[in-house]
Amino acid sequence: MGGCELPRLWAVDLLPYLCCAYKKVSRLRKANPQVAQSPAIRAIPLSNSCTQERPTDHLSTLTTSIRRQPHITGDNPHSLSACATMSYNVYRVTYIAMPRDHHALFVETNTDQSSTGGKKKSGLLLHVIGNILEGMEFEQKPATPEASLTYASKSFVGWVAAEDLDRLISICTSNPPPQKQFELDTRLFPNEPLRRCQEWTSETVDMLVANGVLQQFAAAATEEESAVDEQP
Repeated sequence: MGGCELPRLWAVDLLPYLCCAYKKVSRLRKANPQVAQSPAIRAIPLSNSCTQERPTDHLSTLTTSIRRQPHITGDNPHSLSACATMSYNVYRVTYIAMPRDHHALFVETNTDQSSTGGKKKSGLLLHVIGNILEGMEFEQKPATPEASLTYASKSFVGWVAAEDLDRLISICTSNPPPQKQFELDTRLFPNEPLRRCQEWTSETVDMLVANGVLQQFAAAATEEESAVDEQP
């Protein structure tokens, strides 16, 4: 698996097969002394029990070791990647704002242990800023979402391989920021739907998925959309 260790959720699925393998090796060593002298076979300890309900001490140790590997990162259990140290979790972050909440994409690149014992997660924030009265612009900056006074929530949307981080940024910059859409209280493009930070974020997530940069699993992330109003 290219140096990656087994995701720890697989340990439970593989447990019955590992048990049976131990049982067969035990029988082979007892039935054929010559084969039992093979270095590969001798390295495998005999097991007295092989049931899913009562695994051997060796299997328990193996499972415990796999479970301790940091393959699930972030706050969401769906953020499983084949190799956590080589990928970053991506979140949709919501900040309190008026008249609508501000949405942004956050790539969690660092998880630092704080002096208080809690985890302080930082990374790269990618979003559009401004308003639709004047037009918006793209911005990327280092950030720790939870440290903001206006932070409301974040939802997991997928993960990106470390080597694809530059592609992720490039795709974000390729999605045009919302343009000026009002002249005072008059809409400039009445036949087109309004685009703001919420719409830009949704579009960008779709683009990242379509280009194979943002990886998602069966359990798709849930997005909390604010009600769409027709005023800036």
